[in-house]
Formats: sequence, structure tokens, C-alpha cells
Amino acid sequence: MKKLISLMILGSIVLLPLSIVGQKNMIEIIEEKDGQNIIVKAKNLSDAEIQLSLELTSKGFGLKSKEVFNEKLASKQTKTIVKLIPQANKSWSYNISSSYKLIMDSPRVSKTQETSLGKNHSDIEHKQSANSAQVNTIATLYDKNDIVVYTKNKCGRCHRTIDILKTGNISYKERNIEKNKKYHQEISTLLMENGFEGGSFSTPAIILNGKLHYNIKDLDSFVRSIVTKEKK
Repeated sequence: MKKLISLMILGSIVLLPLSIVGQKNMIEIIEEKDGQNIIVKAKNLSDAEIQLSLELTSKGFGLKSKEVFNEKLASKQTKTIVKLIPQANKSWSYNISSSYKLIMDSPRVSKTQETSLGKNHSDIEHKQSANSAQVNTIATLYDKNDIVVYTKNKCGRCHRTIDILKTGNISYKERNIEKNKKYHQEISTLLMENGFEGGSFSTPAIILNGKLHYNIKDLDSFVRSIVTKEKK
């Protein structure tokens, strides 16, 4: 049974898969030995569809020195990408770098990780790319000046937030996580990136100046401060 983390939102329960909330790397590159051969697979650890781009640099396998494999992986899917067959009496080595994109209607999130294995390696080794950029979903989805409010149905705090912003003539974008599954996935990813590990989560969540704010205690003061700053 899939392990789930529950979010308490104003008395109602929303279930988010653990892989979305707690998983930092959404793609896993797997290398399996089959005799002298090496099978390279990719596993999608997330609950979203992913477009994978895997770049292989190799020698001693009878392949081009550099090849790129593009594959689409459904949620939780594991797929064989390439089978490496060493040529007889030749030394061999290879290096893999991979990047992926979450397939969403909005601009996509990308991340890079790297794997390498050489002839003198007795065990499969994995290493995170040193120059791998940190994922920042907010920056890919919204402008820095955007004010985004994640809401749900029958949420008094959400209605209050929208009312204050409207009264103050503040431009904002509302994202109802119950009406649109895309926004539910979006807030799950943002929570994960901002250290949320499950438990109590109260709507609304608000993106302000490129940062996610959630479980806001003094909501009225927080929202009114937005109005005050925006009018300056």
C-alpha cells in the first residue's frame, strides 16, 4: 500500500503521496549488471509524468562517443534506456548525465544528476553532479513580483485573504487546489522544496516576492502588510 502523508486543511483531510512531499530527487538512474553487460534504467519516483533526457558519453561499447536518449516516464515507471555491451579485449568507461522536466501545462521544472562507472570500478557508484542547479519551481512558474494565493473550497481564511487583496486593489493570481489537479500538484511540489514534511497545513498558502508562505498564523496582518507595501 502506498504510504501517504496527510495534510489537515481547516478540518478536512487532503492526502499527498510521500514521494511528492519528501522526495528530493524525482528521478533515479539505475545500473544493473547482466553478466559483462550493463543495463541502464531510469525510474520516475514522483507522482507526475516526467520527460527524461539522458546523455551518455562512452568508449569501448561500439557506440558513438556521445549519445542522447529522450524518454517519457509515467508516474512510478521504470524503463530501460540503454544496454551497454563491452567490446572484447577493449577497455571501457562511460559517464551519464541526466536531466528531467515535470510535464505540466505551466513552464517546466528541470534538474540534473550525474552517474559514472569505469572499467576499474568493482561496484556501481552514484554521485550527484557538483554543478547541479537547485530546483526552484516558483521561479519557473511565476514572475518575482507575482502574488499567488493557493485556496480551497469553503475556506474562510481564503475568502478573507481574497477580500483584503481586492479591497486594496492588489493584483493577484488565485490557484484553487480542489478545482484544478494541476494546482494541487503544484503546491505539493512547492511544499516539498520548502521543507514541508507533512502534518498540519492551513490554506491559503501565498507566494510573495518569489517565496512560499504557508501556515500563516496572523493572516490578516500578513495580507494587510502586502497591501501596504504594494501601495508604496
